[in-house]
Amino acid sequence: MNELRQEKSEKIARRSYARLAQLEQGFRGELHSQEEKETYQELDWSGVKVNDKVMLKELNQEVVILSLPDKSGNLFIQMGMIKTKIKKEKLAVFNKELAKKTSLPNYQKETFTLKKYNVSNTLDLRGKRVEEALDELEGYLDEASLANLSPVYIIHGHGTGALKSAVRDFVSTSPYVAKSRIGEEAEGGDGVCVIDIK
Repeated sequence: MNELRQEKSEKIARRSYARLAQLEQGFRGELHSQEEKETYQELDWSGVKVNDKVMLKELNQEVVILSLPDKSGNLFIQMGMIKTKIKKEKLAVFNKELAKKTSLPNYQKETFTLKKYNVSNTLDLRGKRVEEALDELEGYLDEASLANLSPVYIIHGHGTGALKSAVRDFVSTSPYVAKSRIGEEAEGGDGVCVIDIK
């Protein structure tokens, strides 16, 4: 391409195009040999059994056969945690080298640990605005549920009655709440809502 730009004669043009054609031919040859490497050995379905390991062609991934093909040629396979139904034509004899070459991205597995939640059995919402109080209440009920804490005591006080009403409405529809009641005299009476967590 540089020669073509610098020397715009017919001779140079022919020579440059010839070299480009050689490069293209060589590149196509490499592609062809690569495709040949990725030929799959077809399965002999007469010998295939449930739990056999085979290869899913489109991903070059090892999968496990969960069922034999039905009349339409469909069967169930498992890949990792995923179970799915596919056409039998999408499967081939497992090829370890091909699977290694086109392995799926190595996502880090998340590790889950059990946390000990230190949650008080009482939430004091007095003096808070309704919206702020309800946000805090929802988060608190979530934590109480995770900590298997029940019953819990929500102190909303009396005030104008707006917070008390909002808390009781919220509690009546919350998925965390098994049942609720007004506090007894010793628990704070009408200024407290006592909740049994599901």
